[in-house]
Amino acid sequence: MANELYRALVNEVAEDRSYSLDDLVALPEDGLGDRLPTGDRALRGQTRLLIKSMVDIARTERRNHEYAVLLRAVPWCNSRAKARRATDRLLAIAEWASEADGEEAGSCWSSAAEVASWLTEDYNGYPHRASYADLAGWYVDALRCVGWDERLFRELLAALEPKADE
Repeated sequence: MANELYRALVNEVAEDRSYSLDDLVALPEDGLGDRLPTGDRALRGQTRLLIKSMVDIARTERRNHEYAVLLRAVPWCNSRAKARRATDRLLAIAEWASEADGEEAGSCWSSAAEVASWLTEDYNGYPHRASYADLAGWYVDALRCVGWDERLFRELLAALEPKADE
C-alpha cells in the first residue's frame, strides 16, 4: 500500500517554493483528500514522527532559543494522555508565541498543536474529519515559524517513505 502521508508531505513541500527542495516532485494526489482512518497504528506512529520532527527542528533553530524550555515539556506521544499533554503544551506555546512574536507565530504553533490534537482524537477513537492533505498541511504550516532544517525533514521523509514490499 502506498503511504498517503508521505505523498501528502512531498506534495505540500514541492508546491511551496519557499523551501529549497527542487528535487521533490509532486506525487499522485488520489486518496489524499480522504478522511483519515481511525485507529490505524501505522498512521499513529507516523504522526508521532511528525510531532517529533517539529520539536526537533524548532530546537535546532537558533532563533527559537526562547522556546527551548517550553519544547522540553512536549512528550513523546505514545499514549492518549501524552498526546493530550503534547496538544496542551503546543497550544500554550502558540499562545505565548502569539503574544511574544505576533499572530503569525501563534498560528504556526497552533498548526503544530492540530497535529497532536489529531493524534489525541485518534487515541480516543473519534472519527476524523481531517485528511492526509490536512495533516501534511498543518505540519508544513508549523514549519513556517518553527523553522526549516532540510536534513531533519529528509530524515522524516526517509522514515515515512514506502518500502519496496509495501
